[in-house]
Amino acid sequence: MKKVILTISALMISAMISTGAFATVPDLIPVQGVLADSADLPIDALTDITFTLYDGESSATVLWTDTFVDVDVVEGFFTVYLGDNTALDFGSLISNSEIWVGITVESDPEMDRFQLATVPFAIEAQVSQQVGTLTETDINNNFLSSTSPAAGVTATQVSNWDTAYGWGNHGTAGYLTAEIDPDYNSDPASGITATNITNWNTAFGWGNHSGLYAPISHTHAWGTITGIPAGFADGIDNDTNTNAATICSNGYFLNGDGTCDAVVVDTNTNAATLCVAGQFLNGDGTCDPVVVDTNTTYTAGTGLDLVGTSFSVDPTDFMAPPTDTYLSSATAITGTTFTTVTSRTITVPVAGTLLAIGSADGIFDSLSASNPTAYAYMILTNSSTGTSGNIDWANKTYDAGETWNSPRHFTTHDTFSVAAGATTVYLRMRAGSSDDTIDPNYIKISLIFIPN
Repeated sequence: MKKVILTISALMISAMISTGAFATVPDLIPVQGVLADSADLPIDALTDITFTLYDGESSATVLWTDTFVDVDVVEGFFTVYLGDNTALDFGSLISNSEIWVGITVESDPEMDRFQLATVPFAIEAQVSQQVGTLTETDINNNFLSSTSPAAGVTATQVSNWDTAYGWGNHGTAGYLTAEIDPDYNSDPASGITATNITNWNTAFGWGNHSGLYAPISHTHAWGTITGIPAGFADGIDNDTNTNAATICSNGYFLNGDGTCDAVVVDTNTNAATLCVAGQFLNGDGTCDPVVVDTNTTYTAGTGLDLVGTSFSVDPTDFMAPPTDTYLSSATAITGTTFTTVTSRTITVPVAGTLLAIGSADGIFDSLSASNPTAYAYMILTNSSTGTSGNIDWANKTYDAGETWNSPRHFTTHDTFSVAAGATTVYLRMRAGSSDDTIDPNYIKISLIFIPN
């Protein structure tokens, strides 16, 4: 079942009283509305809407009807114009003492009808009577538009205008109507602006620069230039060699200090011939003899296993396999003191870091109308009495309509530095207040060891 809230625009008044003098006024009734479903949620879809006009609240006599197909309803809002598809006969409609509107959305039953206000009919009657009795004086004195240029004209102004008109036409009497100064327009000063004057005043404040700077086109005498590099004092570059490769003679190379050294060619391109057989080349360029190890006795070091001449690594010497524990349910916890729900122990061969991951579901048994909200907290700790760590918490609000008390899920993780040996991690929980009770179940701890 659809619900609709309508707003019928006031433009319908002007439409319903339109006459021959206002033939350009469209015979339309704008209708705006809000369309919602049975849950009072706005409809957002193309929708068929039918409007029907009756001569009574329960009458079967239809004065006019039209169906608007695929009305664009956006977030509940829509606009249609009655008469846009099927024309409205306002003359016939106004002749009815009352008009009732019926609305049908899609295939739903027609909604309760509502009556159009009687204001349009009263206005139509009033205007019709006045038109029959208005005089020219009434129109001039009472119906002149406030936006007309003549709206503020006084009798004194009219009298003054009549007097001025009696003086005759001055437009052709030879009076000066415009002035042009030919001397000023041809003068160079005619284009001077305030900005020009400001710039000139600023430049004048810099002082007289004449004689201080040479013009761009000026040619300087060589003898007037200071700071000339050595070899250029005569104004001539005497070095004609522009090829850097010819600065040193063939077989020499140029050093950074400008001197030339002889190029030494190394013809030995085989690294194996740098040392004699039975020697190896050190990083400093010297050769040392190769020593053959004839010792066939082997000893396994820390972390290695030796079988014959083969070494192997036993992961259990420095690793501990991951371990976990699972508990389907535990004793309910009441109050704000952390209580151990379950624990897990792992034995590690060396020092390292232990990653612990814990999870649990909890049902709040204490929820009731008198205790409508409950909280609970969960931590992982390596102490059976620990009260701190990475805390996860959850809460639940009492709902009288629930058929069962749905659980809340907790999950947290923490890391611990451990030494070689056994380490126990405890999963501990507490309620949020002394009135709260949490019933833990599906509890799990997983431990992963990472050696240093």
